[in-house]
Amino acid sequence: MQDTEENRWLLLDMARAMGGYGYDKMWWADVYEPDDLEYSAPDLYEAFVHSGDYDPDAHWVRRKEYGDGFESVTEESLLADAWHMRNDIVELAQRGDVRKSLPDVDFDARLARLEAGA
Repeated sequence: MQDTEENRWLLLDMARAMGGYGYDKMWWADVYEPDDLEYSAPDLYEAFVHSGDYDPDAHWVRRKEYGDGFESVTEESLLADAWHMRNDIVELAQRGDVRKSLPDVDFDARLARLEAGA
């Protein structure tokens, strides 16, 4: 598997599908738009905006892995995280229970593209 932007996007798409279903190893792929956070949790949003974790240029936010609060997420950092987590993503994508839970995701085609070095 080569480190290409396309492969990072493939990994991220699979991670989001699995994370949305509830597989906890994909916590970092669960992102929100800042407007969603502001609408759903205005007090948390205000605390976040006034924290050192706020980046006004970031398109998304996510819960911090440890502790309370949120952190800004850029497209580049999210793709880098997907590449860093590639072994976990591939391992989960190969599990039968994941495939059964997400029948609309063609894991075989995505994994084949990753292996082909696309």
